[in-house]
Amino acid sequence: GPLKNTGPLPPKVNQETTYTIIWAITNSSNDVSSTIVRATLPTYVKWLGVMSPDSENVTHNEIGGEVVWNAGTISAGTGINRAAKEVAFQVSFLPSLSQLNQSPLLTSEISISGNDNFTHSTLRDSKRPLSIKLSTDSVFLENQGTVVQ
Repeated sequence: GPLKNTGPLPPKVNQETTYTIIWAITNSSNDVSSTIVRATLPTYVKWLGVMSPDSENVTHNEIGGEVVWNAGTISAGTGINRAAKEVAFQVSFLPSLSQLNQSPLLTSEISISGNDNFTHSTLRDSKRPLSIKLSTDSVFLENQGTVVQ
């Protein structure tokens, strides 16, 4: 990703590891406005306030841990015949002994909503939570997704 991460992989108890979370939006049909993506960080995951591009409207609420990306208008064909709209942000994870041999979540379920400009309806979708098992990362090794001592 666009941000440099630090720390051990697999994550080790009482040693911080940083992760870059990348959200990408594609849109195959009508223009969509007022697009919002949101998820909540668990209490053991820390928001670092670093994002790329930094011009994107991403906020984090310290109380409750919600991350919200106001992505605005997503044109028809985004991610199909032009690049997907993306934002990356960095979090840190400091595993505790109680998480040993587990694959803790980095986010809650990720939801997206927006207004279809042609049908005038609200569109909604959701994706599964992200864990430290980085299954969508092409260089990630399976044994890196479990907390070790």
